[in-house]
Amino acid sequence: MNNTTCSHISYAALSSSSASNGVSAFVCLVSIILLFALKFHKIPLYRLALYQVLAAFAYAFVIVAEIGLIEDPTACKAAGFLDLFLLWVKLLMSGFLTFHLFCFAVFHKNFKRLEIPYIVTSVLVPAGVAIVLLITNTYGVAGSRCWIKEVNDDCEMIIAGLIESLVLCYGPVFIILVAECAAMVVMVAVLSYRVFKRWKSQPISGEDQQKKALKHILPFVAYPIIFCICSFPPLINRLYNSTHNTPSQFLQVVTSVSISISSFAAGIVLIIHITVSRINRRSKTSKLKVILEEEGAVTANDKTLPLLRSTTYYSQPAES
Repeated sequence: MNNTTCSHISYAALSSSSASNGVSAFVCLVSIILLFALKFHKIPLYRLALYQVLAAFAYAFVIVAEIGLIEDPTACKAAGFLDLFLLWVKLLMSGFLTFHLFCFAVFHKNFKRLEIPYIVTSVLVPAGVAIVLLITNTYGVAGSRCWIKEVNDDCEMIIAGLIESLVLCYGPVFIILVAECAAMVVMVAVLSYRVFKRWKSQPISGEDQQKKALKHILPFVAYPIIFCICSFPPLINRLYNSTHNTPSQFLQVVTSVSISISSFAAGIVLIIHITVSRINRRSKTSKLKVILEEEGAVTANDKTLPLLRSTTYYSQPAES
């Protein structure tokens, strides 16, 4: 068997991955700056989205850096460590965001007090997983990236690498993805029913507040949906590699692009979400100003108008 097939770096997949992830990192950075500039980081639910976009930015940045590190064994192992660590951070942040939205949408429970445990868990667990593979010396060149080596230069399967990748990466990813997909199906169905059917008639004050809150959190469902959709090509590539002796360059390119799309889409959704929320806040403030001017409560250049914006600013309802 031609051993160059397994030892050769796929520069086509590496180049496409670096280029697409460079764009994704830039978009994520813009969305993060915009969020802080408009002070949306003060809202707990936006912070959960922020953490996922931060992880996506760091993940995309590491993949871009791999194009200059992949031929250095030591640097490639370090990049592989960060790659797996940040993948787990993205996975857990997506899972926590889904859990948070699911509990509020279905059970009206607001677990914003768990924000610190979310962060601690999303750092310690990925670090522990990544360190295990660092100790076993399993990181190395895997096709177009620095990752878990499953095949040596002679195209022979590395059993330890295969087991570790399945147990510490692809297995947990698949389980969490299935759980997220099931939760999102239930969540979207409940949200659609409550917002557009049950509360179509004039609600009472308590239900009206919940209706507004549910409409506010509905766009956040996009983040786990994006992560789930973009995670399936790598799983398909993993399945193909498990059943074939040589990797598919086409699947490697598709996997690289899908990973970058995940980060790119998360950044774009956050930008759109912030922009729409900002426009809605200004629209509500303007309407309130007109009403108060008509009633003679304020003048056109009243300096107390900025205080009105706080009345239109969304705040998460207290735990039900």
